[in-house]
Amino acid sequence: MYWGGYGAYPAVYPYPAMPAPAATSVVVVEPAPAPLAPPPPPAPIRSSIQEVNPPASSEPPAYFALALKDGTKLSAAAVWVQGRDLRYVDAEGANRRVPLASVDRAVTRELNQARNLNLRLPPAQ
Repeated sequence: MYWGGYGAYPAVYPYPAMPAPAATSVVVVEPAPAPLAPPPPPAPIRSSIQEVNPPASSEPPAYFALALKDGTKLSAAAVWVQGRDLRYVDAEGANRRVPLASVDRAVTRELNQARNLNLRLPPAQ
């Protein structure tokens, strides 16, 4: 109480009871993630030509031997059959061809076996 000439006032004012705050729900909304960008395209393929020089050797390069029925002997760096022709690349790098029927298969096989080379020709027709 307060006594000071103005009357009696209670020292504590009665305050009405405060209600408890109501429970509220908090909803957090996040924006949808941005769509992922597609991966960048792969780098373009670049072709290249490389010249490979084999190590120097004292041995001469191995060439296929071709024997013809007329007794002619030919050397070839590469050999293939195309149609009725035997095509080959000679020692100078020129493309040549002879009729497949003119090749002496038995002698050609023997010459290449002696050089430890395996040259397979299709069967004679």
